[in-house]
Amino acid sequence: IQKYVHIIAPKSEVELLKVYAAYTILVAI
Repeated sequence: IQKYVHIIAPKSEVELLKVYAAYTILVAI
C-alpha cells in the first residue's frame, strides 16, 4: 500500500495522506 500511495500521491495529496495515516493509527489503537 505504501508503494502504491507513494506513486500516485501528488503534492496536493500529501496533506491528505498524513490525515489518513493519523486516522489509521487512531483506529489501530
